[in-house]
Order: sequence, then C-alpha cells, then structure tokens
Amino acid sequence: MLPIEKNRDCNLPISSHLEKVSEEEHANSLEVGQVKQLQSQLRKKNREIELLKERLKNKEAFSAMKTALTQLHGFLSIMPVAIYFKDLTLSYTYANQTFAAWTNIAPDELVGNTNSKLELEAYFQELEQIEAEVLNSGKEIQNREIGLKSDNQQFLINAYLFPMFDATMHIEGVMVCCFDLTERLQFEKEIKGAQNRALVGEKSKQTFLANLSHEIRTPLHGILGSSSLLQSRLDDSQSQELIENIKQSGTALLEMVEAMLLLESTEEKKYLIKNKPFKIKDLVVNIRSKYLAQAESKAIDLQCFLAQGLPEMLIGDQDKIQLLLHIFINNAIKFTEKGFVHVLIQLEKQTEVYYRINFKIKDTGIGIKRELHSDLFSMFTQVDSSSTKGYQGIGLGLATAEKICTVLGGEIAFESDEYKGSTFGFSLNLEKMETDLKKAETLAPGQLPVLLVEDNKINQKIAFFTLKKLGFSVEIAENGLEAIERFQEGEFRIVLMDIQMPKMNGFDATTNIRMIEKQKNLKPAIIIALSANTVKEDIENCFLVGMNEYISKPFSPEKLTEIIQRHLPISFQ
Repeated sequence: MLPIEKNRDCNLPISSHLEKVSEEEHANSLEVGQVKQLQSQLRKKNREIELLKERLKNKEAFSAMKTALTQLHGFLSIMPVAIYFKDLTLSYTYANQTFAAWTNIAPDELVGNTNSKLELEAYFQELEQIEAEVLNSGKEIQNREIGLKSDNQQFLINAYLFPMFDATMHIEGVMVCCFDLTERLQFEKEIKGAQNRALVGEKSKQTFLANLSHEIRTPLHGILGSSSLLQSRLDDSQSQELIENIKQSGTALLEMVEAMLLLESTEEKKYLIKNKPFKIKDLVVNIRSKYLAQAESKAIDLQCFLAQGLPEMLIGDQDKIQLLLHIFINNAIKFTEKGFVHVLIQLEKQTEVYYRINFKIKDTGIGIKRELHSDLFSMFTQVDSSSTKGYQGIGLGLATAEKICTVLGGEIAFESDEYKGSTFGFSLNLEKMETDLKKAETLAPGQLPVLLVEDNKINQKIAFFTLKKLGFSVEIAENGLEAIERFQEGEFRIVLMDIQMPKMNGFDATTNIRMIEKQKNLKPAIIIALSANTVKEDIENCFLVGMNEYISKPFSPEKLTEIIQRHLPISFQ
C-alpha cells in the first residue's frame, strides 16, 4: 500500500485557497478577452485586406475596360463607315471621324448635343425618325436605304441601327452604322452610261453594216446577174471569157463582203441557226456543181464521196453546213496546183435522236508547215506570206469556219504537212427525221406561178429573167401594197419578197398576205425574202412575220432552185 502524499498547501486556510482560484480565473478571463479582441481586429484587418483586394481588382478591371474602350474608340474612329451612339434623348454620346466629316462638326462637339441644337435636324430628319423607332421598339433595323439632303450635298446611305442595353437590360441608347452608297451609285451610273454608249455604238455599227451590205450587194447583184444572163446568150469564146472574168471578180468581191459580215455576226454571237430537213445528196451535188468548173480549169480532180450507211434525209442548218464545205473546198482548190480535191461524207455513229456525220476535205496542195499550225485560225492572218503570195484572200475563211462550226456544236480537225497536202474535217450532230419523207408528185416550174416583189429596176429584170429561164411564170409587183393587190387577184405558190421598198416594206406585206391566206383558207405560199441586208435582226424578222426562207443578194440561179426545192417537189430540166 502506497503512502498518501500530503498536499503542500493542505495546511493553508480555505480562504487562501479561494482567493488563489479567483485570481487564476480572472487571469484566464483577461486572456480570453484579449484573444477575442485580437480575433476581432484580425477579422477587421482581413475585411480591409479583402476590400483592398476588391478595390485593386476593380481598379485593374476599370483600367482594362478603359484601355479596351480607348482601343474601340480608336478603331471606330478610323473606320470608313459612319458610326455614332445616341442616348434616350437622342443626344450624341459618341461619333467617329467618318460621321463627323459628314456633318462638318468635330466629334467632341457632337457629343452631348442633339441634331436640333446642331442645326442638323433637316439633314438627318428621316434617320432620326428611325432612331426613335428603335428606341421605342427595342428592335434592330438593318439595311435601310435613306436619302440625306442639304443645300450643298446629297447622300444615299444604307443604315443599320441597333438598340443598346444597360446591365439591367433596359434600353439606354441606339448605335447607328451608315454606309455611303453615293460613290457606288455614281459608279453604277457611269457603268450604265458606258453600257448605253456601247449599245448606241453597237446599233450604229449594225446600221453601218446593214447599209454597207445593202449598198455593196445591190450593184453586185446587177453585175453578177447581168453577166450570167449575158453569158447564156453570147456564143463567141472571147465574149464568154470576158464575161467569165466579170463573174469571177464579182464573186470574189461578194465572198469577201460575206466573210467580213459573217465573221462579225459570229463574233457577236448573233448567228441565227435554222434547222430544217434536207437531203445530204442534194448538198453534195450543189457544192460540187459550184466548184467543178473552177477545179477543171486547173486540171484538178474534184470528187465527192458519200459513204454507205448515210441516211437520205437529215435535219440541220443546210446553209451553214454548205458554207463550211464552201470554205474548205474553196481553199483546197485555191492552194492545189495539181492532183485532187476529194470530199468524203460518212456516218460516225448514231443515237436514238441524232446522226453523227463526219465531213472530210482532202487535197494534194501546198500544205502547211508544222510550226505554222497554231496561226491557222487567226483572223485577218494568212499563214505564210511567202507561200501564199500568189493566192488571193484576206485571211478570214478558216477563222469564220471555226466560229460557224462552234456555233453548230462541232469542232474542226486538220492534218497538214508542207508540200504533202492537207486534210480538214469536222463532225456535226444532225437530228433524225421523225418519219420518212413522203414521196410527192413532181411538179414542173410552169405549174407554180411566182409573184416577184422588187422595187429596184435592175434587180427586178435580173430576177425576172432568171425565173423565166428556170421555167416559171412570173408577175411583178414594185412595192408591198401592189404585192397585196396582186396576191388577192391571183394564185401564187411562190413569192419572192424584197424587204426595203417604198409605200410598204416586205415585212408588212408578208403579214398581210398571211392574213389573206387565212381568210380565204388558201394553201400557204412559199415566201422567200430577197434582201441585200444581212443584219441578224432583219433576218429574224423575216421568219417572225411568216416568211419561209431568206436569200441574200446577189443570188445565183442554183441557190434559188436549191431553196425552192426544199419546200416544193419541183424538177428543173
């Protein structure tokens, strides 16, 4: 058993013990109070620190915001777009340099003022009404064209207006962006003026070409027609030779005129395509008969070959196909001194709706150097002046052929070597006939009375004698009014109609003739336009008023018979 240790103070009185306890408690109480006080002070300091931190953050944010606003204002100030802000009283709170330039007032002077105070109310009246509309509705308005007018200047602007909201999403103002359309409109006006001037120039050019065509073709028609008729009546060889020279010279001049006018029409994409049924055999016969004498005069063998499998009838623009063949065959004969010129037409392929027909012209002429092939289709260019020095031409044939072929949807291919001849070819898609051509009773020219409408006395005589020589019976009318009278009195299956005539032109006369046919229930006559004018609009008008064909002056008897045979089963002896 352990001994019990006695307390050292056990012998002290009780009161002393109590006093000592009280002193200790008091000391503890003081310490607690001091701690609480320190805690309170610490919390206060912490709050102060937090406030300082918050203030520092706000200051940094404010500084950043101020920097951003400065940058924004700097950016807006140099914008080529007029920009400004307004408050609810429609006073300016910001304006950039572009807008200030419109008003001739500095940006700082605009801020805090209204249009009324700045005497801009009349100038911006319409725009300010739209600003008020945005402030009332709270909705943006975009792409609004507005006219601004003053005594000295006038603008047309495109305005975009946007409402501006505060932190509580209440409207506090409007932002306006304006684009000046004046310069653009002035540019558009200048462009339109230039287009109008170009159209006037184009119209003047067309008028000039029409007059040029008419004035050149009319005397050429007289020269070529008279020489043809004279040649048929004279027997002595010397006269025949002289007349042949006249015909060849006139034909060469006509071909040059046609080449220039044709090239102009293809350049302007005004080429009229006339797809009609035609016989491929007739095409070949016509083209060969045209060049046979020329080929024989140079002892050149001119042959045309139709390959097996070719259809009898095709639908296409016979005139333009014949013109392509004319250009290539004419060149082949021109540049061939001996040997042959062969034309081969064959079927490449067929589909349900069209035949792919290939045309090839081969000669044994002078050929073309390889290095000159790239210049072959250049306008107004002869491939080699040294090799073509002895050959006539103005260098338009192949350029024209390429453009015509493109219009018809084809493409020209060629092979040529110097002194080894040339081969030119092209392929075209030609439509199939829906039904076989029905055989009709062949008519003689004497069964088909012709009404010739022509005011020019020389052309009148030439056409009259040409028709009489072909076997037709002919009546003459000198203008459109007389043509209508003659047509009402007689029955005509064919009408040759001039276009430019006094009293009534050929267009109006044709319109009246078609009305007479309907009223009397007559079988429509074949109306063929005769004109020295080859302008596209006039040619189109011929078909619009009801004409069946168009033939340009001067024309040959062969061309006339070819056109008539397209529409009537007629046989010429």
